[in-house]
Amino acid sequence: MKHIWIIKKDSSTMLFYHSFDNAPFRAIIVSGLLAALNNFSEVEIQEQGIQSIEMHDMRWTYVISSKHNLLLIAADAKEQNSKVMRSQLEIVLKLFVIKYHIDLKYWEDGAANLQFFEKFKITLRSLRKEWELVSESRTIGTLLDMLGLFQQILIKYIKIIRTYFKKKAYLHILREINEYTPLFWEWDEYRVNPEAFKILKLYIPMVDLTKGIIIFDTSSGDSLVNKETLGLEPTYMKSFFYSIIRHYNETIKEYVNEKTWYDIQCREFLPILFSRWDQLQQLGILKELTRLLLTYNKESEK
Repeated sequence: MKHIWIIKKDSSTMLFYHSFDNAPFRAIIVSGLLAALNNFSEVEIQEQGIQSIEMHDMRWTYVISSKHNLLLIAADAKEQNSKVMRSQLEIVLKLFVIKYHIDLKYWEDGAANLQFFEKFKITLRSLRKEWELVSESRTIGTLLDMLGLFQQILIKYIKIIRTYFKKKAYLHILREINEYTPLFWEWDEYRVNPEAFKILKLYIPMVDLTKGIIIFDTSSGDSLVNKETLGLEPTYMKSFFYSIIRHYNETIKEYVNEKTWYDIQCREFLPILFSRWDQLQQLGILKELTRLLLTYNKESEK
């Protein structure tokens, strides 16, 4: 990405802009135009919003998050793959809302200070370096999509635990989750190529039991992706996340009966499966993921 904007959606206020180009745009003016185009698409022609457009020999890719009241836009050469750009923007969105703890209530105080968000450029530059290093890999789109998808599912599990279980059970389950993930660093695959697996730490949610917030392990440093990381095969990555989901299920089953858990699974996971059906098929994980998210008995997971 050559340019990126993060905009407060309801007011079209620019919160953050960063350029990796030698000739940056007049950011505030351009952000207003870009937000207006999206508003026109949503209101005047009753579309869900712009996903990607070509303009001024560039490709402009949009990601909208209504639940965070945010609009993210990236600009790059029109030859760039819009699917990869959207995957990257979704990662930027997740890191931005986690870093600043943003939800709809966040804006009730009128928070929209450009200087406050300025330090996010450090995170963004780190991500940019990582993406440049892995851009030669043909699997980048698949890896980013898969990582983002599994991250969404794991975060959904934590939200389910906080919503449906009493405090004692809630704390026990989350403590089990926190203690389980480090065991993966004993895997043979990790021992053979530890650098390749470090990037996964950015996508595995844990919970600060004192503050009650979701956190991610960033102890590996700013630059996690290097030549060794290209050895992170999708097959290993899927096995890694499948194991985490199985452990979540087994831990949760100690506190809920089959019918109740199945009802919760259908209510919370079916919308994700339906909304990403085609993508799950393309990634080759639809069958296995559906089985993991919509089963109860141990026998059905063997």
